[in-house]
Amino acid sequence: LLGRMKAGKATSFDLAIAYSGLGDFDNAFVYLNRSYEDRSIRPLIRDPSFSVLQRDPRFTVLLKRMKLPL
Repeated sequence: LLGRMKAGKATSFDLAIAYSGLGDFDNAFVYLNRSYEDRSIRPLIRDPSFSVLQRDPRFTVLLKRMKLPL
């Protein structure tokens, strides 16, 4: 997936979904923040891929950065 990202076929958001699915929440947040910075982030508040991350305080911080409702 990292190779696809470098080739422009995957986004930071795609990597965040993959890491979340693997249970690697630290890297999921790294790529969520990166996707916010490179503007590839999608409306993650509705994305079921991130339901497990919503309990993490870093999720709230990201929502605040995005100016989305908590």
